[in-house]
Amino acid sequence: FALISSFSHNNFGDLRMGSHGPNEYLRPEYTQRVDTVDWVFKNDDPLVQRPSGYSQINLMQKALFKPSRNLEVEYGFHYSTTSNYSRYDRLLRYSKGKPKSAEWYYGPQKWIMNNLSLTHNYATIIYDQLATRFAYQYFEESRIDRDFNKKERRTRIEKVKAYSSNFDFSKLLFSKHSLFYGLEFVYDDINSIGTNENISTKVVQEGPSRYPKSNWGSYAAYLTYQFKAM
Repeated sequence: FALISSFSHNNFGDLRMGSHGPNEYLRPEYTQRVDTVDWVFKNDDPLVQRPSGYSQINLMQKALFKPSRNLEVEYGFHYSTTSNYSRYDRLLRYSKGKPKSAEWYYGPQKWIMNNLSLTHNYATIIYDQLATRFAYQYFEESRIDRDFNKKERRTRIEKVKAYSSNFDFSKLLFSKHSLFYGLEFVYDDINSIGTNENISTKVVQEGPSRYPKSNWGSYAAYLTYQFKAM
């Protein structure tokens, strides 16, 4: 029986551009909401691309169990997420002398995976080695924006659930003849959601989604014959 664990946390501050960069990417001022009003504040250092910082967390846990000489079971759990992070180029747009957007950022990017694999080494009629893998993954990302001094905050969330399984077989037929074959199944469940929120009244209404809802499946099989001439 074996275990391995890993955890990391990173905190990235606002980017600082070079002094010879294009003036279009300078940040002489930035927006901030105070009470119920969006205000424009002077940036002390226009080279600092405020806001562009974000943080990230990564977690991994693996477990291996070998109950016998012929059987091996392995489980893996992976988790990764970011904080909100701004889309800097959208915050540089102006309209009638004022910033076009008070908010334009991506919500946390989340990824979760559960993976289970079994390997069986034992001579049978149909295989000498069998390797199976089952995995479930979950992805989530979102886009949030609000115009300057406007109350409507638009949120678009995308969620994907991905299921997969693999079966790989290998069989030695004779001393120089081998057979490799297997199956694969993949299924994705894609869900896109749109909401519009009034930040003053906190009333949330359904809005247009960024992508259509859909399901997607893939099924495959392979067969390989190997002959060693020498």
